[in-house]
Amino acid sequence: MRKATLSHVPKAGRHLRKALRNPRFLFASLILVLFFGSALLGNFLIWVDPEEINLSLRLCPPNAAHPFGCDTLGRDVFSAVILGSRITLYIAVLTVALSSILGVSLGLIAGYWGGITDILIMRLVDILMAFPGILLAMSLSSILGPSVHNVILAISVTGWTGTARLVRGQVLSLRERDHVLASRSLGAGSFRLLTKHILPFLWTPLLVSATFSLSGVIIVEASLSFLGLGANSSTPTWGSLLFQGRAVLTEAPNLSIIPGMMIAVVVLAFNFLGDSLRDIFDPREKGSERRKS
Repeated sequence: MRKATLSHVPKAGRHLRKALRNPRFLFASLILVLFFGSALLGNFLIWVDPEEINLSLRLCPPNAAHPFGCDTLGRDVFSAVILGSRITLYIAVLTVALSSILGVSLGLIAGYWGGITDILIMRLVDILMAFPGILLAMSLSSILGPSVHNVILAISVTGWTGTARLVRGQVLSLRERDHVLASRSLGAGSFRLLTKHILPFLWTPLLVSATFSLSGVIIVEASLSFLGLGANSSTPTWGSLLFQGRAVLTEAPNLSIIPGMMIAVVVLAFNFLGDSLRDIFDPREKGSERRKS
């Protein structure tokens, strides 16, 4: 009776129950809600002008008026961190979106048509993956110059390769499935097969991959900003805040510790979320759950 009841529970309900029982998912959700909330509602959280210079408050420690202290020019660090979260979110989301679009498109083409097209695309992927992604991003950023959109372009150019390989591998398996062969025998064209019968089966692995990619983009962006190859010096980012705090590390360690902790906690949350989603949507987990019932 229990088995029959469980089989009628909607998939969404089973996924939600598994998510609520996963402590990593709950921790990641809490951190990311705070992160997205501070980025989207930052104007309501800032009560001090982040550009206001007050040399009398230079390197002041954290206090009630300035929870994270002040920098070398007396500017409020809390306001800079909140604005930096917005810049970080914008770069991460847009970069992953562009990389995913490019990677999914090329992966579908390579996996579905195969042949010389597959060989050319995958050799390009191999060439790009032969070099450390951050070095290629550094090279492109130094050529293009410091800018938020140049950072997005530099990371996107090198960040699509993993998605392309993932999609290609999935398509190689899906194109031989019975429902795809049946649709092809009924006269369905390539576009319909890709969009209606193959792409819907890729959303779960793509969601997990995108979650891990978000954490990787945050690290690369922070590294580029720390090296002076990220956004403009006037744009507050967590990486640039780390760079500013490096010069006064012994006098005001909070200038480096706070943005560094922000980066570490958000990256950890995205990784926990990716692990949790992979466990929740893993078909082997579903099978084990049915056997236990």
